[in-house]
Amino acid sequence: MSDAPIAGWYPDPRDAARWRWWNGAAWTADTAARPTPVPAPTPAPAPSPAPAPTPPPALAPAPAPAPAAQSWPAPGSAASQPAPETTEYAAPVRRTLDWSDAAPSAYRTSAVTTPASRPPAGWTWLMVFGGYVYAVFAGVFQAIALPIAGYSIPTAGAVGVDYGQAQLALVASLIAWVVAAIPMVVLAELDGRSLKAHGVRAPSGLLMFILPNVVYYLVRRSRLAKAGVRFKAADITFFVIYGLQVASFIVGVVALITIIPLLMQLPTAP
Repeated sequence: MSDAPIAGWYPDPRDAARWRWWNGAAWTADTAARPTPVPAPTPAPAPSPAPAPTPPPALAPAPAPAPAAQSWPAPGSAASQPAPETTEYAAPVRRTLDWSDAAPSAYRTSAVTTPASRPPAGWTWLMVFGGYVYAVFAGVFQAIALPIAGYSIPTAGAVGVDYGQAQLALVASLIAWVVAAIPMVVLAELDGRSLKAHGVRAPSGLLMFILPNVVYYLVRRSRLAKAGVRFKAADITFFVIYGLQVASFIVGVVALITIIPLLMQLPTAP
């Protein structure tokens, strides 16, 4: 059993004015200031005795009580640490942006709904009659594709139907109509540049491949309406033209269904 003193504060062997912590086995680096003892007050000298009768001897003053020993907590202990300061913070307030307020320009811009200027009407009218422009391109390409494919126009005295030539003409015509959409895409892209220059979001020119000019014009009309621009006369003309075309297409389909059985009864050309 070791005779070493228990852990505690003891006078620092290197500095008598400080305490040093003994951990039960060795001195540590923890020190604390040692309080200076207050000396007891010195009693005043007794007055000289008068020649009168000698008074009884004066009682010696009671000694001042020794100052209570001041205990020093170990450095780093919970008692020596100051009480933690607690700060209460107000709960955050969630704010929502009200778009109806007079928001600054960073949140609200008029360029989305109001173009800088009205787009020229020339491109709008070109798109209205774009179906006829497309038909012209398709006719030109068809006139070029049929001779290249080897199609020959039947002579006046030919009897019967040459189904091989008919199929060749049909394939060449379909290719010509698809190729004819390419210049329409170019026109749509040029129209789109004009729209963008006036602050209107332009539709894709590739829409010309879907019912050439019809889908593109309807999307274009919707974008212009969102920007606050309308071409009423052009819109009325567009719907009248394509309404008549739809009606004629329906009539043509009905007529074709009626004629095909008659064509099938014709003799085949030798």
